[in-house]
Amino acid sequence: DVGDFFDLDSVQVTLNEKVVANYLYTEREVDALLRGGVHQIYIGNLPSGEHELVAYFVGKGPKGRDFKRGANRIIDKGLGAKYLELKITDRTPKHQPDFVVKEWE
Repeated sequence: DVGDFFDLDSVQVTLNEKVVANYLYTEREVDALLRGGVHQIYIGNLPSGEHELVAYFVGKGPKGRDFKRGANRIIDKGLGAKYLELKITDRTPKHQPDFVVKEWE
């Protein structure tokens, strides 16, 4: 998901302080995301227990300024698959983007 206050350039994902994914988006890919597309950035196998995921978003923020922000989440991995979503939305009253890591049940 991408809002109006942020133009995405790249995403870096770290898991337990280790970089597991870097992705630089093309203009066509960003356009697809704006239209509701999904990009699968990382698939991995983790042992059971707690893990920290941090996603860094790089792009242009309000007024065309360079912008780098992170969002993190502690994941309690059990048996079975876990699905996480990286989401960029707008905080309209503050004219700022909001970055969230959402866990799907």
